[in-house]
Amino acid sequence: MGVAVTSTAHLAFTLFQRQGDQTYPMALAAAYASIRRRTSAPLHVHVVVDGSVEGSIRQKLASTVQGSDEISFHPVTARPEVAALAREFDGLFSPAIVWRIWIAELLHPLDRCLLLDCDLLFHLDVQRLWLLDLGENCLSAPLRGIPHSPELHDWLGVPAERYFRMTCCLMNLQRLRAESAFCSGREAFLNEARFRADQGLKQADLLEQSVFNRFFAEACRPLPVPVIPVDRLRGHLREEEWRAVLADRQDCILDTKGWQNRSPHAMEFWSSLLDTAWSDEAVKVFEERFRPPELSQPRR
Repeated sequence: MGVAVTSTAHLAFTLFQRQGDQTYPMALAAAYASIRRRTSAPLHVHVVVDGSVEGSIRQKLASTVQGSDEISFHPVTARPEVAALAREFDGLFSPAIVWRIWIAELLHPLDRCLLLDCDLLFHLDVQRLWLLDLGENCLSAPLRGIPHSPELHDWLGVPAERYFRMTCCLMNLQRLRAESAFCSGREAFLNEARFRADQGLKQADLLEQSVFNRFFAEACRPLPVPVIPVDRLRGHLREEEWRAVLADRQDCILDTKGWQNRSPHAMEFWSSLLDTAWSDEAVKVFEERFRPPELSQPRR
């Protein structure tokens, strides 16, 4: 059940805004800007939202989109049962995590999308992923490469070498909608994941990641570029491998909460925001955090 690949790359995000906090809308804008800088492909940004995302934030995101690119906001209330279920998980988890499990229905009739976390920066042309041939696979996502506990893998029924992360995932949405075991079993397994997490099974609380691994570990093509958690790189078991990728300027995606630190990757995060509706915030941060000390001293 292949689908025709359009020239426009469809980027999908789920966005929940807690108490007016603009951190993740801002991160989404930076992710889009980093993608836009490195591609000539037309882009269509799809954002699944609920009433927590204020009109002013939607307008800032819309004004961030450049040229002929498009942005669409998809209300999760179009599937009221999904919105209600996600609210049951609110508190420890963002409802937006749960929405991702129903992304194929929430973006209907779209047939293909690149589902992204908000806190990513691209170091490649997105077309390399968008044009990827999924063949008979349902999706493509980065393999973790390091085992979780044997208990987690036994519960999921997924060998360590097949376990993938959901941070950047190319999806055949048409095929997802046709997978009856997934469609009929995802809610029950989601609730089981919460129960297992409450019982102390580590990483079971990666809710949507647990669900997608349970149903699609054997139908996932490994993403051909690494997604590097640069904020957690020191001491990581794949540190040497990933530092070589960064040093050689190879294609990769950075997984970084750039707003939380002063690293070079944080500077790149704020630099990306200069091309968005959050440019004033970025300029202020550059002046406060990254301005050379000698330039911060008043002249005598």
